[in-house]
Amino acid sequence: MLNPEDVPGLVLTGASAQRELDAAPQFKVGDSVTAKNIHVPGHNRIPSYIKGKRGVVDRYQGSFAYPDDAGKARPTGEAQHTYSVRFTASELWGNQHNDVVCISMFEDYLVQD
Repeated sequence: MLNPEDVPGLVLTGASAQRELDAAPQFKVGDSVTAKNIHVPGHNRIPSYIKGKRGVVDRYQGSFAYPDDAGKARPTGEAQHTYSVRFTASELWGNQHNDVVCISMFEDYLVQD
């Protein structure tokens, strides 16, 4: 059972803690990117409705443990750069929408346009 007093330490050191990477981020704010249209067995955190869709890097969020590796016989401690990517609703669902959607994405999910 998780005790409330244990939460701050887990946030600072656990999977959700920011990690340092030697490699520089591949993308920068303002870059046009496309979400990869990947279909892999098992769990991943790329929403189906953005696969193959174009967006713009809105913000760099840091590097964090890559959760897709969990349970796939790969180390779960590996980190990746993450970004907030802005997609127009019209790109996702058609021209009748004027809003935008920002989604946190790992570097492995993106390709530069």
